[in-house]
Amino acid sequence: MSRWGKREAELFVLLLAGLEAAFLLLYRRVNLDEGWYLWASKLVYEGKLPYRDFPFPQSPLLPYVYGLVQRLFGQGLYQGRLTSILLAMTTLVVGTQLARRRGGPGAALVFLLLEVSTLYAAAFSYAYIAPYALAGLLLLLGCYFAFARPPDWRRDTLATACVMLAAGARLSSAAVMIPLAAYLVYTSPNRRLAALTVVVSAMVCLGVVFGPFLGTGKHLMAYDILGFHTDRVPLEWQLISVRRSLLRSVRDFAVPVLVAAAGAAAAVVAVWHVRDRRKAVRSHLPELTIGLSVASLGFAHLLPRTTDSYYNALQMPLLNVLNALLLMWAWSQTRRRGMSRRAGWMWLAGLLFVNVATQAVTIARASLIAVPLQNQVEVVKKASYFIKESASPGSLLVTFDTPLAVESGLDVPAGFEMSYFGYQPTWSTERAREYRVINNELLLEALRGHAGAAAFTEYDLNLLYGERDRILAALHDGYRWANTVPGFGPFGEDLWIYVRPQHRAPKVMHPQDVRLGDGIEFLGYDLAAGTHHRDDPLQLALYWRAQTPPRESHTVFVHLLDRDGRLVSGWDNRPCRGTCLTSSWESGEVIRDEYALPLDGSLPPGEYTMETGMYDAQTGVRLDILSDTGAKVDDRIVLGSVTLE
Repeated sequence: MSRWGKREAELFVLLLAGLEAAFLLLYRRVNLDEGWYLWASKLVYEGKLPYRDFPFPQSPLLPYVYGLVQRLFGQGLYQGRLTSILLAMTTLVVGTQLARRRGGPGAALVFLLLEVSTLYAAAFSYAYIAPYALAGLLLLLGCYFAFARPPDWRRDTLATACVMLAAGARLSSAAVMIPLAAYLVYTSPNRRLAALTVVVSAMVCLGVVFGPFLGTGKHLMAYDILGFHTDRVPLEWQLISVRRSLLRSVRDFAVPVLVAAAGAAAAVVAVWHVRDRRKAVRSHLPELTIGLSVASLGFAHLLPRTTDSYYNALQMPLLNVLNALLLMWAWSQTRRRGMSRRAGWMWLAGLLFVNVATQAVTIARASLIAVPLQNQVEVVKKASYFIKESASPGSLLVTFDTPLAVESGLDVPAGFEMSYFGYQPTWSTERAREYRVINNELLLEALRGHAGAAAFTEYDLNLLYGERDRILAALHDGYRWANTVPGFGPFGEDLWIYVRPQHRAPKVMHPQDVRLGDGIEFLGYDLAAGTHHRDDPLQLALYWRAQTPPRESHTVFVHLLDRDGRLVSGWDNRPCRGTCLTSSWESGEVIRDEYALPLDGSLPPGEYTMETGMYDAQTGVRLDILSDTGAKVDDRIVLGSVTLE
């Protein structure tokens, strides 16, 4: 392949990377981290400071970078994910230049191929709002300046500044400063000046990034950045976590790790057999520095109590540069022994295939992509639109799922900014207020306050500790379970949206106006148009209104009947999944009441009829359907026909 051919190949691989990023933009599950990173990005440009005004368990640089983009282009998940894509694409360009400088055009192409095929790392860097893309770019820039410029004070300043800024995005990046500083000093003609330049540059950058927060609550910053990640874990558990993280990292990044290990071992053997070992090592100091940087980051990522394999997505660009250089070196050695160019490319293709396969398995294991494919940002936006339409303007949203707040434009109460990571049920209220988090009392206070809506997943509610029944009682007393959004969040669970009692006329897909006894009125129902699959539940929502407060608690029935009027499916329960009894309805209140009729896949295709109504669970007597004059005309409401296929 000619040099020009390799450049064309590079452009093609960059195009593949763009397509990969576009896929992840749409289909990667929305993680709670994305919500509170974007929420912090919103708050800092409203004049609030991390740590002092809201909890933020990372270094402070990211919200100022992502927040600037939101100031220019609006607030939302798309804007945040596109920012990460821009950073990740820039990382590819810088890494390509670094690999080309050290190993030629072949190394540049191999780097790109390794990056694009390392899918699991891409899922945390491309189109994902977290420090990985920003810190990864800055670390790669630090190495680029260190290895690409003459050894003078400008090189030392730029390289040090990039690594320290990376630490300002993710603190673990500071571990790279140890091997990089050693390289800068060792390769400088004036080592004392180089050491002084590195130290001064590092102190200045740290002062710029962290200095503004030291005088406004340094104990809060110390807890958020360090204490949050290391407290509450006995040493025995920490050792178990370290062992698990090591094993998972080797499993989830098997090809990059094994290539680096095998390449490093082969390089050591090769150096051992040369006559001038010191000269050989010195000629490969950049590769040695990158390897030590990757190892330093890996060690740093073992310290947090939440450590896991995906933490190491941060060093994948550095590791893939190193692996590209090692592979090109190994290729040159084998070609001397008679290996053909074609055989080398076939061997590389096999390696990339294995990498893609193992990475795809890891993504599937972690459930990062919804199957069947569904635009995950649109799932959040749809839920957020419902909340925005149901809550009064300017009201608060009580939720651990901050992506909803980002998209709906509603604020969350103080302490909820950091999702359920800010939920500390065992803390005293005094301590929780001091550290800007919530315990059960503050959660109850938020639910009983002036919030216009609340939203929780089943996963969220299962986290409640100590006062679960009391919290659920407050939720059901003050709100109505109005909407269920399936496939929401990082685990694909249902999101339950609760709203305050509604008195506005609703937007109904299929309006009807039917009077029932006990002061109840039926307004219509929502049901998706078209045919419905017999293997999927039939999703619909009924709308009721209390003309006067009902005296009794009634049960709703929803039936599906075949052409002969026989019942083939049904669901009976109290409204709002049993959480808002009719006897609790306010005068004029509108209730959105959801149902999911289970269907039997063996049902014959064709037309079916839906009906609904209410009855007394004690006696089984149905509420009358009334005419305009108040006379009984029926005891059921026929909704219409449904086509099953």
